[in-house]
Amino acid sequence: MGPAKLMLRSINTKKLGADQRLEYSSLCRRTQMNCRGLRALWPLIQKLDQNSELKSIEDSKLISEYCILLMRTGGAKEALRRMEDNQLAETPELFMGRAYCHLILWDRETAAENMLRYLRFKLDPYQRLVGEVNLANAFIIGNRLDQSLFVLIEESMEKAQRGKHRRLLGNCFELRGQAHLKVGQLEKAEKDLQEAHELLQKEGSLGLLFVRKWQAVLEAQRRGVQEPILQFRAEVQKLGNWESVRSCDYELLLMEFDERRFEYLYFGSPLANYREMLLETFGTKPDKGEYIYGNRSGTRLDLETGFFGKQEGFNPGKKPHQLLTVLMKDFYKPVNSVEIFMDLYPDEVFNIETSLGRVQRVIGLTRAELKALKIPLEIEEVEGRYQLRLRKPMSIRIPLERKTLSAFDVQWAEFLSKAPRGKYFKSSLIREVLGFPSSSAKRFVLEALEQGKLLVRGAGRATEYLVKD
Repeated sequence: MGPAKLMLRSINTKKLGADQRLEYSSLCRRTQMNCRGLRALWPLIQKLDQNSELKSIEDSKLISEYCILLMRTGGAKEALRRMEDNQLAETPELFMGRAYCHLILWDRETAAENMLRYLRFKLDPYQRLVGEVNLANAFIIGNRLDQSLFVLIEESMEKAQRGKHRRLLGNCFELRGQAHLKVGQLEKAEKDLQEAHELLQKEGSLGLLFVRKWQAVLEAQRRGVQEPILQFRAEVQKLGNWESVRSCDYELLLMEFDERRFEYLYFGSPLANYREMLLETFGTKPDKGEYIYGNRSGTRLDLETGFFGKQEGFNPGKKPHQLLTVLMKDFYKPVNSVEIFMDLYPDEVFNIETSLGRVQRVIGLTRAELKALKIPLEIEEVEGRYQLRLRKPMSIRIPLERKTLSAFDVQWAEFLSKAPRGKYFKSSLIREVLGFPSSSAKRFVLEALEQGKLLVRGAGRATEYLVKD
């Protein structure tokens, strides 16, 4: 651990005032101590949440800092909800934070719009340069590759050179090289990527990995073989750079379409905007609404119903069942505790003091249930991220839309498979088909009526029901 992190850990944040907490959290963000920054700001955020009045510029800056920290830990959706609150005063930090969140959620156009609004503020030269580089990135991701993009990048290069900002200059060369590559100008792409490589290698930046990815794509295109991309994919897989693995699969598909790889990429990428991009690019989507993950010959776990083979498995709709769905939503990137909380409790606000503990309890319950049901799945943790591992030959049926069914949904599907269609029936049929006592059958009927699944006629003992088409 470096001296900056040790120094930040030694500070008692309870003794810090509001302004000091904001500065402390900003330092935590710059040193990748995001959860510590969230804890420092959380008491202030709680107070602001209780105040429905218009927020001041200072409040808006504080909320923006909190949201950027939350976004970095996996809470982009809640961060965006907070920053889109119309009670907030408009600040540069607010629009920059919104842009980052939209980029993570693969909403390229909205990200660019927010970055443009950021650039309308009076900014110091470095802040403006950072904004322009990020705007260029948003344009490239959105395939906006016209002349205005190259003008923007070249102007940013000049500013970075004058200010001696080597890392940003390297980022500019990488972006321009990527743009040249996308429009088929391979010689120009090679020169730019080589410049970026030399600059970022000296800086020791993560950006160097992106440069090497585009160099692998360039080599693959020149040679007409996938081997350079496959080699790079294997390397970043070992490093745990999951988004680069996903990007490699996309580039491999551009070179040669493979249905199995496409289905893996499509089903394994949960963002709707990303799937829409795949549809636009390849002009197709998977024929089936489900994906079978693992060994097809083994016993199958239905992720939608919770059933394991022919036996009942997880209690449908309960948190352990929901957790399995969360853990299988992304085939590439394991999820951390913040992301798990956001999916398990979508209507709740993340609380850095209590939410992580709640997630750990659900993980513990799920592990115990897997063991009790003798399902050969393991919840594996690596550096704070969680994923499912298949310990024996088995498979998981995964629907395209990751929606865990409630207990009623499963019961309704079972009843529907045996209920008469187009004929009225009495509640005794529900008791017979589902094996319910009278009280449970009554609750089932009330739920079905509330959801509009049944029509009713008569009263008392003459009451009859009809499955609604």
